[in-house]
Amino acid sequence: MIVATVIIIRTQQGENRVDANDPKTTVSVSPAPGTAKAPEGEKATDKDTGKAVAPPAKPGLGKWTMQQSGITDDLHDVAFVNDQVGVAVGAHQTILRTTDGGKTWARVIERVKDGPELGTVLFANDKLGYAITHIVGAILHTKDGGASWAKMPIPDEKETVYSLNGRHYCTHAVHGSSYYYLCWGLSGTRLFKTENAGKDWIERKTKPELKLGGLGGGATGIAFPDGGNGCFVNTKPSAFRFNWGVTENEGQTWKLQKFEDAIR
Repeated sequence: MIVATVIIIRTQQGENRVDANDPKTTVSVSPAPGTAKAPEGEKATDKDTGKAVAPPAKPGLGKWTMQQSGITDDLHDVAFVNDQVGVAVGAHQTILRTTDGGKTWARVIERVKDGPELGTVLFANDKLGYAITHIVGAILHTKDGGASWAKMPIPDEKETVYSLNGRHYCTHAVHGSSYYYLCWGLSGTRLFKTENAGKDWIERKTKPELKLGGLGGGATGIAFPDGGNGCFVNTKPSAFRFNWGVTENEGQTWKLQKFEDAIR
């Protein structure tokens, strides 16, 4: 009797269990630890039930389809709220939206020749979303799944050499109604939170102080998957190094670690 591991193979249509009794099943046999491989043409069986089971399949290649945006402006990021509705953002204040899974795209706000170069977009749910520039300058907010957008106030808008606007890199995260905005540059590294689309910002005074570099700071990502626990990753420019940290209290305190020479 041959025993093999039962698996679930994920397809574009969902998670489907492979039917090992189907003669059209073409997967390679990989015996469970301590068992023999099934002879050529023989199916593996479950040791308890005696029924044929599917052995692990070799990973297949996904299918990618080229889609036309209908514009010539550079696009930098895309996010979908479900399998049909998605938003893409890019240069010249470009925000495109699709409602048919990407078959067709349309602008939802006016293109501005010298407008903000939107770098990232994310959604908290199927309605609430945010789009930002990579350098602090613009935050756009939607409450209807990307059909319409409005500009949000950015934190610390006063015009001084150490103000955030135009002098800091930034990234963002969202959980429910809580929106987090992480900036780093001339005034150091600063983390802000708003619950009302930027009408009120709360700066999270982090301990120890986060230091993500000046305007040469590398790529940074931040996430708060449950609103309390969070993490960030920061790569240093011109060096194969990165830092990462975790928090259990929305960024008030961080446990920091450094990995140096991660890539050699």
